[in-house]
Amino acid sequence: MTDTPAERESEGPWVKLRRRKVVQWGVAYAAGAWGFLQGLAYVSTLLDWPSQIQKLVGLALLVGLPIALELEPANPDILGVAAVLARRLGRLDQAIAIAEYQMARDPANTLGRDNLGYMYRYAGRLDEAISEFRTGLSLSPGYIAGHEGIGEVLLQKGDAEAALEEMQQETVHAMRLVGLSMAYHALGRQAESDAALTELIAGYEKTYTFNIAYVLAFRGEADRAFEWLRKSVQNHDLYLSAIVRHPMFENIHEDPRWLPFLRELGLAPEQLTAIKFDVKVPK
Repeated sequence: MTDTPAERESEGPWVKLRRRKVVQWGVAYAAGAWGFLQGLAYVSTLLDWPSQIQKLVGLALLVGLPIALELEPANPDILGVAAVLARRLGRLDQAIAIAEYQMARDPANTLGRDNLGYMYRYAGRLDEAISEFRTGLSLSPGYIAGHEGIGEVLLQKGDAEAALEEMQQETVHAMRLVGLSMAYHALGRQAESDAALTELIAGYEKTYTFNIAYVLAFRGEADRAFEWLRKSVQNHDLYLSAIVRHPMFENIHEDPRWLPFLRELGLAPEQLTAIKFDVKVPK
């Protein structure tokens, strides 16, 4: 049955948005923007485009995201993207609030659990981080890097033995090597740490540059850590956006090269603070 013009005129704004399929476009925007950035990084590497292109496109998409959020602020997919962006911009309180709301609405979302676990971890709420990672593993036994993530948090807590046990259970080979390189180092088993790191570099030099950089930083090898961070820039590694809060870089935070490097990426604290990003969590 077709609605009459009078009935359509009496519709509320939410119904009108749904009729025009604006909500669907909002969800598609969030997913499409993320996929577009992934593709842009690949093309930029092939054509050797300057990194500024990705920064400009990323900022343009960031400006558009709040519009999608206004259209359906409670959609779990859009909330997940918003939480990650808030985390990458250093707004941890806001990121956690968004992610907790998302999990309340969609508790079986493994990716959401992973995001919230990292947010808790970056905020120093380590037990809560471990709990989220374990929940993610219980929801999806094949959860990628779940055990390695728990292992890194245990290293932060100073429990290297327990960390090693978790790293050894990681199913993703590259991430298991990342974890073993750090756990063995923390235990003073340097030959085994070196062997794991050597295997990681030999097999995953192009795809795990960021991870190799933070392994080296954790091991206190500042010069090599910055060398691999430079390689991450050259490879247009999207994970570089997580560098500001990543705990495994703490050993090089006082290095005189640290802040200039962040400024070069546009990720220094004052640069992130200047970016306007304010997402209201629905009541």
